[in-house]
Amino acid sequence: MTICEVRLQFQNAEQPIALRDKDLIKKIPVIAAAIEVENVNWETTDTIIADPIDIPFSREAGEFLLDNIRKYEMPDKETTVNDYPEADQLSLQELKPIMELAVFFNCTVFRHAIGFVVVKKLEKESFENITRYLGTPMVGPGRYLDEAGGWVNVLEP
Repeated sequence: MTICEVRLQFQNAEQPIALRDKDLIKKIPVIAAAIEVENVNWETTDTIIADPIDIPFSREAGEFLLDNIRKYEMPDKETTVNDYPEADQLSLQELKPIMELAVFFNCTVFRHAIGFVVVKKLEKESFENITRYLGTPMVGPGRYLDEAGGWVNVLEP
């Protein structure tokens, strides 16, 4: 059996987290690609990456992703937030860096699962809170569709 090891250095952690599980590494395309740069045959030959990979996210976000990525599946029309109990326990502010890390790592299925929980939480929020969370300006009511031309007209601020 071959070994593979890569260490992830999160921005607020003194020590890196070592990944040795090939199946877990395969679920994180960015890390798998970084290993392939060193050894294209990393799945069948011993591969130890000497230098840790700097990850510009918190260790907490990283640990949450690593702890849950295997069990979270792509949401479908049968999915409820109960399918992601760990994520449902977190606040919108706690979920935001986890979602951003999933995007950074290119973890599509995990990103969709976290996004599902975020959307379900946002459904309960006011329009003002939703725009604040998304970091977008709130535009007041107005007429944006030019019915004659069929164009959407956005007012300049």
